[in-house]
Amino acid sequence: MYQYTKALVSVITPGWNGKDFVHRLLDSLIKQTYKTIEYIYVDDGSTDGTSEIVKAYQTRFQEAGISFNYIYKTNGGVSTAVEEGLKHV
Repeated sequence: MYQYTKALVSVITPGWNGKDFVHRLLDSLIKQTYKTIEYIYVDDGSTDGTSEIVKAYQTRFQEAGISFNYIYKTNGGVSTAVEEGLKHV
């Protein structure tokens, strides 16, 4: 007999200088009812304080039962940030 198990969903966000709006994205992920998620935020060299905001959410993700991984890399563009995130899936 087949037993249903929830599949892990990997969410990668490449980001750069998004301090004014990144909290909306992070709050939205935490509010998801499907919790079998691993979240990977790839900071592509932000210089505006985005990193502090994203890192401050780590505990909230853990409390929600969502795996959280923050990665910082020097700025190289969206495609390099996505490629970096895929290495961690």
